[in-house]
Amino acid sequence: MCGGVPLAITSVASILAGQGDMMIEKWGRILSSRGYELETDPTIGWMRHVLSFSYSNLCPELRTCLLYLSTFPEYCSIRKDDLIRQWIAEGLVTEKFGCDQYEIAEIYFNNLIKRSIINPVDIDDCGMVMSCRVHDLMVDLIISKAIEENFIAILDDQNNMRVSHEERRITI
Repeated sequence: MCGGVPLAITSVASILAGQGDMMIEKWGRILSSRGYELETDPTIGWMRHVLSFSYSNLCPELRTCLLYLSTFPEYCSIRKDDLIRQWIAEGLVTEKFGCDQYEIAEIYFNNLIKRSIINPVDIDDCGMVMSCRVHDLMVDLIISKAIEENFIAILDDQNNMRVSHEERRITI
């Protein structure tokens, strides 16, 4: 309805909030790249650029966990516990800082929520997110990045398969 502008605002805000003290040059790069995108395509091009910027500012481990979300159908409600167990089973999460894999995976999950990359769907009485959904604009970016990085092969409705034979996962 709003052309994804609220998602862009929250994405940029979470990037800027996570940077701490930013140097003037970095602010200048953000401003100039936004201007370039607005000149070439004032609608979806800029939005894709903002979301890509949000993706590229994730740590590598978090990026991989995000790419895993490309295995779920669009508009699917994803249970947090199931997702975390799948990340661990796939070897996407390792123990760090004296925390076990589940605790680290929960930190990753909460970080994706905090950055508005995934949206909470069900929240329990204590305020804990029980399930989530990926924003529809973000799904397209995640799928394109997952294919680009040979993370997944996708068989679509017309039985067309986008594959380069280097992927470790396939989704139908």
